Amino acid sequence: MTLLRWVDAIVISDGVVYIVEAKLRPMPGAIGQLELYRKLFLNTPEFDQYKDWPVKMILLTTMPDLNMIELCSEKDIAYEIFNIDDVNRVRMEMMLPVLPGKLQD
Repeated sequence: MTLLRWVDAIVISDGVVYIVEAKLRPMPGAIGQLELYRKLFLNTPEFDQYKDWPVKMILLTTMPDLNMIELCSEKDIAYEIFNIDDVNRVRMEMMLPVLPGKLQD
Protein backbone atom coordinates (compact mmCIF):
# COMPACT_ATOMS: atom_id res chain seq x y z
CA MET A 1 0.00 0.00 0.00
CA THR A 2 1.33 3.43 -0.96
CA LEU A 3 0.68 6.48 1.15
CA LEU A 4 0.59 9.78 -0.70
CA ARG A 5 1.94 12.83 1.07
CA TRP A 6 1.12 16.35 -0.08
CA VAL A 7 3.22 19.36 0.84
CA ASP A 8 1.36 22.68 0.69
CA ALA A 9 3.92 24.33 -1.59
CA ILE A 10 7.31 23.84 -3.17
CA VAL A 11 8.87 27.05 -4.43
CA ILE A 12 12.03 26.93 -6.49
CA SER A 13 13.68 30.33 -6.68
CA ASP A 14 17.17 31.77 -6.98
CA GLY A 15 18.92 28.44 -6.53
CA VAL A 16 16.97 27.46 -3.40
CA VAL A 17 14.13 24.99 -2.92
CA TYR A 18 11.55 26.14 -0.36
CA ILE A 19 9.23 23.55 1.16
CA VAL A 20 6.21 25.23 2.75
CA GLU A 21 3.68 23.81 5.17
CA ALA A 22 0.79 26.14 6.05
CA LYS A 23 -1.30 25.86 9.20
CA LEU A 24 -3.99 28.16 10.55
CA ARG A 25 -2.80 27.23 14.04
CA PRO A 26 0.84 26.25 14.58
CA MET A 27 1.03 22.65 15.76
CA PRO A 28 4.17 20.64 16.60
CA GLY A 29 3.20 17.98 14.06
CA ALA A 30 3.86 20.47 11.27
CA ILE A 31 7.57 20.27 12.04
CA GLY A 32 7.58 16.51 11.52
CA GLN A 33 5.62 16.99 8.30
CA LEU A 34 8.23 19.43 6.98
CA GLU A 35 11.09 17.12 7.88
CA LEU A 36 9.36 14.22 6.13
CA TYR A 37 8.58 16.33 3.05
CA ARG A 38 12.24 17.37 2.85
CA LYS A 39 13.32 13.73 2.90
CA LEU A 40 10.68 12.78 0.33
CA PHE A 41 11.65 15.71 -1.90
CA LEU A 42 15.25 14.53 -2.02
CA ASN A 43 14.08 11.03 -3.01
CA THR A 44 11.45 12.03 -5.59
CA PRO A 45 12.61 11.37 -9.17
CA GLU A 46 10.61 14.33 -10.56
CA PHE A 47 12.87 16.66 -8.58
CA ASP A 48 16.23 15.01 -9.41
CA GLN A 49 17.49 18.15 -11.15
CA TYR A 50 17.20 20.03 -7.83
CA LYS A 51 18.63 17.39 -5.49
CA ASP A 52 21.89 19.31 -5.01
CA TRP A 53 20.18 22.64 -4.33
CA PRO A 54 19.85 23.90 -0.78
CA VAL A 55 16.44 23.12 0.75
CA LYS A 56 14.80 25.54 3.17
CA MET A 57 11.73 24.58 5.19
CA ILE A 58 9.04 27.13 6.07
CA LEU A 59 6.16 26.86 8.51
CA LEU A 60 3.57 29.42 7.43
CA THR A 61 0.93 30.23 10.02
CA THR A 62 -1.45 32.94 11.19
CA MET A 63 -0.19 33.58 14.70
CA PRO A 64 2.94 33.71 16.80
CA ASP A 65 3.61 30.83 19.18
CA LEU A 66 6.83 31.33 21.12
CA ASN A 67 7.34 27.62 21.78
CA MET A 68 6.88 26.77 18.11
CA ILE A 69 9.10 29.66 17.02
CA GLU A 70 11.86 28.36 19.29
CA LEU A 71 11.45 24.76 18.12
CA CYS A 72 11.48 25.82 14.46
CA SER A 73 14.64 27.82 15.08
CA GLU A 74 16.31 24.75 16.61
CA LYS A 75 15.31 22.70 13.54
CA ASP A 76 16.42 25.37 11.01
CA ILE A 77 12.81 25.94 9.92
CA ALA A 78 11.67 29.46 9.07
CA TYR A 79 8.53 30.48 10.99
CA GLU A 80 6.48 32.94 8.94
CA ILE A 81 3.26 34.64 10.00
CA PHE A 82 0.65 35.76 7.49
CA ASN A 83 -2.73 37.39 7.87
CA ILE A 84 -5.71 37.88 5.59
CA ASP A 85 -4.43 41.30 4.49
CA ASP A 86 -1.22 39.64 3.25
CA VAL A 87 -3.22 37.02 1.38
CA ASN A 88 -5.53 39.59 -0.21
CA ARG A 89 -2.60 41.84 -1.19
CA VAL A 90 -0.84 38.99 -2.98
CA ARG A 91 -4.06 37.89 -4.67
CA MET A 92 -4.64 41.42 -5.95
CA GLU A 93 -1.05 41.72 -7.18
CA MET A 94 -1.47 38.46 -9.09
CA MET A 95 -4.69 39.62 -10.75
CA LEU A 96 -3.55 43.11 -11.77
CA PRO A 97 -1.84 43.36 -15.16
CA VAL A 98 1.56 44.99 -15.35
CA LEU A 99 1.21 48.45 -16.89
CA PRO A 100 3.52 49.31 -19.79
CA GLY A 101 6.62 51.07 -18.55
CA LYS A 102 6.06 50.05 -14.92
CA LEU A 103 8.93 48.22 -13.29
CA GLN A 104 8.21 45.24 -11.10
CA ASP A 105 10.11 44.40 -7.91
